[in-house]
Amino acid sequence: MTKKSKFNTFIFFILSILSICAYYKVPCIFKKITHLPCPACGLTRAFNEIKGFHFINAIKYNILSIPLLLIFIYFLYLNIKDIIKKENKTFDRINYIFNNYYKLIIFMLILSEIINIIKEV
Repeated sequence: MTKKSKFNTFIFFILSILSICAYYKVPCIFKKITHLPCPACGLTRAFNEIKGFHFINAIKYNILSIPLLLIFIYFLYLNIKDIIKKENKTFDRINYIFNNYYKLIIFMLILSEIINIIKEV
């Protein structure tokens, strides 16, 4: 198994677990352990608001909801483009983003955590 296929399998596994937890409304493990809201607290409610085109309400639930939606749409577009061109550059793109924008990602997670603590989610 190549490094790329291992990574893709890992990402699929994590997304599957998170989807199952969200569907069955499993309590947040981070919150159970630390008694603090995690940076992702409120994302399920935020995405439900986005489905109804209530973007302001989505931001009120979690500030990361709109950026995550835009990133998802961007990667979906790139993956469809890769499928059409029969290329596999997804791993390279994700690696590039994490290597070049990790400070921004960490800042956004910390900001979301601070906002969730202030809101007492």
